[in-house]
Amino acid sequence: MSNRHLIGRQILELRLSGAQEVPALQENLSKHYWQRISPAIERLFDRLAPPDELLSLDRLEINLGRLTGQELLSDLFIEKLLDQLEAAIVEALNRSPANAGRQPLRLGRFDLWLYFLERGALPPASGAPESAAVWRLQIFDTLALDANAVERLRRLLHTHPQALERLLLQYDTGFLQQIAGLFTSYKQEQLASAIREFAALVADLLDALHTAVRRNKRITTGAQVAWAAAATKALLRQIPALQMQTAWQADFRSWLMQYGASLVVLPRTQLQRQLEIDCWRIALTEAIIRRRKSDAAGLMTGILQHPAIRHWQPILQQLSQGALPKLAIAAQWIEALKAIPAAQSELSAASAPKRSEPLRSPQADEDLQANYIQNAGVVLLHPYLSRLFKHLELTTDAVFRDESSRQQAVFLLHYLATGEAQAPEYQLVLPKFLCGMPLDLPLDHALALSPEAMAEADTLLQAVIDNWGVLGKTSPDGLRQGFLQRAGILEQQSAGWQLRIERHTLDILLDRLPWNLRIVKLPWMPELLRVAWP
Repeated sequence: MSNRHLIGRQILELRLSGAQEVPALQENLSKHYWQRISPAIERLFDRLAPPDELLSLDRLEINLGRLTGQELLSDLFIEKLLDQLEAAIVEALNRSPANAGRQPLRLGRFDLWLYFLERGALPPASGAPESAAVWRLQIFDTLALDANAVERLRRLLHTHPQALERLLLQYDTGFLQQIAGLFTSYKQEQLASAIREFAALVADLLDALHTAVRRNKRITTGAQVAWAAAATKALLRQIPALQMQTAWQADFRSWLMQYGASLVVLPRTQLQRQLEIDCWRIALTEAIIRRRKSDAAGLMTGILQHPAIRHWQPILQQLSQGALPKLAIAAQWIEALKAIPAAQSELSAASAPKRSEPLRSPQADEDLQANYIQNAGVVLLHPYLSRLFKHLELTTDAVFRDESSRQQAVFLLHYLATGEAQAPEYQLVLPKFLCGMPLDLPLDHALALSPEAMAEADTLLQAVIDNWGVLGKTSPDGLRQGFLQRAGILEQQSAGWQLRIERHTLDILLDRLPWNLRIVKLPWMPELLRVAWP
């Protein structure tokens, strides 16, 4: 089936009088099905399903009666199958309550998006969106035309914190700005640039403080109390006017201990990215969950009043007065500062914004027990992954160093399978599983693989080809296309997790694979994976 039509599972059951004909008939019928029957079914579905509607049926069962082996491979079989299939579809749709199983395509794609935001995957037996751009248009068309859709999104983000986190991590600032505009009824044209400028300013200031503290070789970021005290003193030396604000100093020091020390060890781009996400989390919470009807200036004021950001107010006020000429503050943030009522600008105890959960293991989810995988063949590389991740310093003692390292490993597995450094999260279910990452934990789309990491991955593929001698002069892309980019199903069964991979004529070469493929258990995986690769 094409991306436009999808059959979750199709079973062709034959009852034969003798077993001697089974192997040959099975092989011939399989070829006949994929070469002629499947395209014919697709044409039937094209005719029955309008291009702007989504039709869905849970189950169809038809009986074609008695057929000879010769008839099974003839046009008669195709004609009988199509006639009965069409009649069964029409009857099922007519038998259903009004509009059941039938909805506008844009609404179906919106439902798909809500499912993805909540779970990080697509539902079983659902096709992937046509393209990111088309999906985006369908989402915003639905939100603009359907008040119920707006409330469904609001309710999801309010009741499922990971859905909000996935929205923040999987979409660019232009998308987030449109979402904020839709819920506030303002265009929010300046919001994305304002948040980016604020995050860059704070990142520059934190970087400067860290540089100043680093001169004292006796203090490290690991000694958080001493580091926070030294960073606060460094700031007071640069902005003496803050020395009189003792309550603020305690608050700022508390924030540095709780949060700042973990930020400054990040590379500069990651530091700014994390600060931007924090600001967007506050802005969208105000706009969506708290129903704040404000323009960009109002949302910026709300960001500055948030407990996680509030301690930056005195610093920004001093910067607006030229305290540090090298760190200029944008005029729109000066206006946001002025809009803060004096009674609300008093400081309270610092609290860091909530983020993704720390490292944890995959958990079973009854709705995620069957996942359709595009690049299931990447499991073939499992003996090489531990060494690769260790060489790239993503793991220490067979454990990922941190969440960022684990996410890099996830994208690296996708690169190994496809040659692509980026992918939407719903295409990364198997890489997440192989990296011991919970399937519902959000991934950051902005995470970038280094050229060195991709070069090491290419070297790994060549090593696989060399060790699997039967492949001869196959290229890395040939390995990807021939084996790694296979469809499969990842599902949890009573005996544990299993990955079933589609058959291919090249699979005869697997008999000469010099390592085991039936069981995969990497050091960081809490459960082993059984692989069924016929």
